[in-house]
Amino acid sequence: MTDEHFFKSIKIKRFRGIKSLEINDLARVNLFVGKNNCGKTSLLESVFLLTGIGNPGLAAVIENLRGITLKASSDWEDYFHARDHKQGMEFSTTQRKGKRRLKVSPLLGNPSELSVMRRPRELNREQSSRSIGTGEDLIGFNYDFTVANTAGKSPNYQAKIYQRQVSDNISLEPVLDENYREVLKGRYLLPIGWDFSLVDKMLNAKRKDSLLRALRFIDPKIQDIKTGADGVSVDIGLDRFIPINLLGNGTIRILDMLSSIEGLRKKGIMTIDEIENGLHVSTMKQMWKMILEHSAVCGTQVFATTHNGDVIQSLTEVLNAEDCPDDWQKETACFHLQKHDSGEVRAFRYPYDSLQKLENSNIDIRK
Repeated sequence: MTDEHFFKSIKIKRFRGIKSLEINDLARVNLFVGKNNCGKTSLLESVFLLTGIGNPGLAAVIENLRGITLKASSDWEDYFHARDHKQGMEFSTTQRKGKRRLKVSPLLGNPSELSVMRRPRELNREQSSRSIGTGEDLIGFNYDFTVANTAGKSPNYQAKIYQRQVSDNISLEPVLDENYREVLKGRYLLPIGWDFSLVDKMLNAKRKDSLLRALRFIDPKIQDIKTGADGVSVDIGLDRFIPINLLGNGTIRILDMLSSIEGLRKKGIMTIDEIENGLHVSTMKQMWKMILEHSAVCGTQVFATTHNGDVIQSLTEVLNAEDCPDDWQKETACFHLQKHDSGEVRAFRYPYDSLQKLENSNIDIRK
């Protein structure tokens, strides 16, 4: 089965603005809506961390995606709910076969007194969780995680990430558990930016037709596409190929989504923050058709967020059309996130035949 890696549920405790959140009955394509600061982006970050559960360096990656560089103890505190690191953070997910659990605890010490740490397998559990150095600064994370396989075995692994200061320079040092090998792929799509290498891989795999069909949703004039030293170029009927960047953000956005879905074929999970960015409302139905079709073909699970009611409306129209495949309807869900003052977040699931209720419920997701 190509969907054995899919996440079927996820639990989050004490991460950023989320004190607790549990979501069940996840689908192949999942859309999350809700007001600002309800936890949508933090949810995507949690999914991303779980796809690379053995790589603590991803903690720095998601902070960089927010434009933050880890330099001081206060920067590490921002990960924890209410900036209280005493209880740590917890993430878990069930898959069609297996489970993943990650516990993140604070690593305390003095960054100026640290040398490069030994690998987790060279440390016993008591040593690896102990404060390092004489200081009590929050300088990183301890990772304790398990990945249950189809045989039900759940070996324990350890990893960590910490900051070191040498003279005036600060570096981040991830320490991996050399006994763990990741089989799952994850990709986090930003509102801007894209990966040229994934397009090149698609063309080398002779999947040009898929690319062209998707791009023509945005610009019907596109006749051909190629990659070279200067990036990606397209033929729109002129006397030469032109850089695809000249066609606008919408074309690049679709190209990024499709090439990422293909790049995660049969063993990947893709997260997309603010899926509507760069796209005109007139193209959103075609965007959804492309995502639904190719995620099914490639066996790629999709998690996306939106601030735009037109995204929900266009998805509703696609899924309720007479020619919509049953597979698209069954494997698509929309979740409305509601955050309480305590930090607890609740998720309300809307399958394809209930999306109209969400549209008509006067929920202003743009706030």
